[in-house]
Amino acid sequence: MEEDLYFTIKQAAEAAQKIKSSRFIGRVFSISDRDAAEFELTRLRKREYDATHHCYAWRLGIGSQEHSRFSDDGEPAGTAGRPILQALLTAEVTDVLLVVTRYFGGIKLGTGGLARAYGQVAAEVVARAGRREVHLLDELLLVAPYELYGLVQHQVEKFGGKISESDFDQQVTLRIMVRKSLVEPFKIQIVDASDGRIKVEDRR
Repeated sequence: MEEDLYFTIKQAAEAAQKIKSSRFIGRVFSISDRDAAEFELTRLRKREYDATHHCYAWRLGIGSQEHSRFSDDGEPAGTAGRPILQALLTAEVTDVLLVVTRYFGGIKLGTGGLARAYGQVAAEVVARAGRREVHLLDELLLVAPYELYGLVQHQVEKFGGKISESDFDQQVTLRIMVRKSLVEPFKIQIVDASDGRIKVEDRR
């Protein structure tokens, strides 16, 4: 996977299955940090306080910044949280919380049956949520003469970036968002195209 590209879910989703009298309900949410994960978990536990288990896994970030956690919430160790996390890893999605709620129906599934049930529901709800591509961006500060504003617009568009802020004073000061992997090529191109008249500053 490219260093500035990752995948997350397109939308929140839900999927339910009845397996040997137990009802399993999978729900997946977009999250930005651990607090968001805890908020969604707390809200779900309050709303469905009578459920037997709320097993979950969340995953945040990519590469060296990746963090994940899972919980069996009282189910036998390894039968719930880990299969749920595996569904996220298999789909290669991050910044996501996946919760599978179980209402026990009186028939025990055994450890193998539980792991299959949780994994199956988790995989289904992730598939329903869909997947979208996200690019990590860096911010650059550009200072350009007025007559080169059109050149800046053209180069930003060419590199798939966007102008997030413009300040028209004696010169034009612009905040530009560009994909991390394209920052250096963009800087070289914009300086060359303007014969060094456009100044570029990293805001990282």
